[in-house]
Amino acid sequence: MLSEHPMRTVKQAKGADDSRVRYLTASEEKRLRKALVERERTRRASRERHNAWHAQRGAESHRQWPRDSYTDHLMPMTLLALNTGMRRGELLGLEWASVNLPGKLLTITASNAKSRKARHLPLNTKALDVLTRWKVQAGKGTRLVFPSPKTGGRMDNINSSWEELCASAELADFRFHDLRHSFALRLVMTGVDLNTVRELLGRSDIRMALCYAHLAPDKLAEAVAELG
Repeated sequence: MLSEHPMRTVKQAKGADDSRVRYLTASEEKRLRKALVERERTRRASRERHNAWHAQRGAESHRQWPRDSYTDHLMPMTLLALNTGMRRGELLGLEWASVNLPGKLLTITASNAKSRKARHLPLNTKALDVLTRWKVQAGKGTRLVFPSPKTGGRMDNINSSWEELCASAELADFRFHDLRHSFALRLVMTGVDLNTVRELLGRSDIRMALCYAHLAPDKLAEAVAELG
């Protein structure tokens, strides 16, 4: 992960859903993860106080979240985006039928992909852990991985909770979509070839992958050095 923001020296890339590129620096990612944990802690504490208040009055309490569960969709969705590069719309439309936990594989169906082309994403250890834990608390009979807590159908957006999280993490001008850029840049920084990056992102051309390569010039130099 980069120690400082790469776009200080690189011209911004233009594209359909990438009108400008933005990545997490190492310190920003640390703050984001800390904010996610703190949000979970705060929500649990608030629920406990609420239930205690109701118990004193003999009123019905809300269900308390189990220790190993998430309090809502935001943390698992964010961590999954960081570890798969999925678009927000792909996450909101993801169904459990497309998740193969034993095979450590997730399928973005053509109907759920922006490119209208299906793709298969291998799940790393963190992504697998997130989905396994989320599946347990989702229970059986749930079609969507991240359904609306109110209707059980597809959520329209997560704008409010995301904006609050970014404010807590002190992330300026950072969209949920930028988690996808962060995922891609990490792939390039670890030496993954650009065509593989393109395939994982579900892009039809390699232009955006080339942009990530320009942000990791040391990796390009290492590749050329291998020829000597």
